[in-house]
Amino acid sequence: MSVVLRVELETRPVERAGGDLAVAGFFEGDRPLRGAAGRADWRLCGLVSKALLEQRCLGAPGEEILVPTLGRMRVPRVLFVGLGERGSFDRQALAKSSEEAVQRGLDMGAQRLVLEALGTPPEQVPDEAVGLLGAFLAPLRARRSLLTLRLLVAAAESARTESAFRAAILRVAPREASFVSGRQQVVSRSSASRGAEQAI
Repeated sequence: MSVVLRVELETRPVERAGGDLAVAGFFEGDRPLRGAAGRADWRLCGLVSKALLEQRCLGAPGEEILVPTLGRMRVPRVLFVGLGERGSFDRQALAKSSEEAVQRGLDMGAQRLVLEALGTPPEQVPDEAVGLLGAFLAPLRARRSLLTLRLLVAAAESARTESAFRAAILRVAPREASFVSGRQQVVSRSSASRGAEQAI
C-alpha cells in the first residue's frame, strides 16, 4: 500500500499558505467571521460577509461558497464551508466536515490542499489528530492519488501538533500517510537554491 497523504504543518496565516485550494469553515451566526475564514474573507474584500448580510448563505452544514482569489492570496481559490451551529459542533461533525473538505478538494483537482482543523480551537487540534487523520484519509483510499495537506496551526501549538500527528500516523496509517516537517522543507529549499546558484 503506497502513501496517499502527506501532512505538513503551516504556521503562517491562510493568505500566505501556498497550494491549489484553501478550505475555511464558518459557523452560523459568526459575525465577524473567525479564523482562516475571517482572514480569507478580509483578503477577498468581504465577499462572504456580504453574502451573509444579504442572507444568501447562513453557515449551515453543506453550504459552500467558492471564491477565486485573483492574486490576493497564494492559493487561486478558497472554498468556504458552513459548519452549522457552534454549540452542536462535536467530534463527529469535525470528522464529517474534514472528510467532506478533502473530498471537495479532490473533486476540484487539488493536489495541495490548505486546510484548518475546521471549527476546532488550536489548542485542541493535537487531541483530535487520530480522528482528523482518519477523516483526511477516507476519501483518498478509494482514489489512490497523492494529496499534500497543509494543515494550518498556531505557531505556539506546532510542536505538540507535530508530535500528535506523527504518533497518529504510526498508530493508524504508517503505510498510507507521511509527515513532512518544516525543517525538512527549509533544507530542501536551501539545497535547491544552492543547486540553482551553482548552475548559474
